[in-house]
Amino acid sequence: MTKKRLFPFFLISVFLLGSLGHRLAEPVRVAESPYSLTFFVENVNTLLLHEFPKEGDILCFENTSSTVLKTTHTPHRLYGRHEGVLLSHDSLLFSDVTFTVSAYAHEKNGRLSLGERSFPIGEETVLRGENFSLCARFTGFSAGF
Repeated sequence: MTKKRLFPFFLISVFLLGSLGHRLAEPVRVAESPYSLTFFVENVNTLLLHEFPKEGDILCFENTSSTVLKTTHTPHRLYGRHEGVLLSHDSLLFSDVTFTVSAYAHEKNGRLSLGERSFPIGEETVLRGENFSLCARFTGFSAGF
């Protein structure tokens, strides 16, 4: 008779121990804060610059939505020689574009982490906007902007 009375308590205790173990094994969530991230794209067709996002628009990368803080573009430089003299001038066809965006992330071992994924400087990623998708290089980040 005592075995029948102890069995429900045994089941409840196994359930509580399993729940406690599951809770203790859960990974610790790191608090994410706003970061300013910079992406660089070379040799973009100058005719497409009007399609790029402006300040306040949404830009997506690595399954993360971010707000554009600033978009700057400079004409690509062309170099040549004429009679032994090095000449350079701005290209009319291509530009270099820099995107500065705001995203929530955290630092882990000196690297930026978006969620569980480490995002090292120099890595290329695909930036997606409303009307475009292009490959950009991650060039820097800063916290507390």
